[in-house]
Amino acid sequence: MITLIGKSLANKGLKFMHYGASSECESCRFKNTCIDTLEVGRMYIIKNVKSGEQPCLIHEGGKVKVVEVEKAYIRGLIDAKKSFEGSKIVFNTPECDEKCSLRDM
Repeated sequence: MITLIGKSLANKGLKFMHYGASSECESCRFKNTCIDTLEVGRMYIIKNVKSGEQPCLIHEGGKVKVVEVEKAYIRGLIDAKKSFEGSKIVFNTPECDEKCSLRDM
């Protein structure tokens, strides 16, 4: 999947979470490529950084780069009674507004 990311963040292997669009993004001509391809609350990993830059109103330095990303795998702890070889788990994050050391893991 192709998207845009701030020039200083455009590094192969970087994992990031998409938190949604800024209000400035609504009028941007790159919105379809940059924001609309990503799911809010999803972790992504940069697989490849393309050459070339585009202007951006919200990123540091005012530039973004084109990157190839894919959904990142997320490690998690689950109840042993719900896991067995070959099983697939659908994990729904719990709603939590508290600040703690485990929040960003």
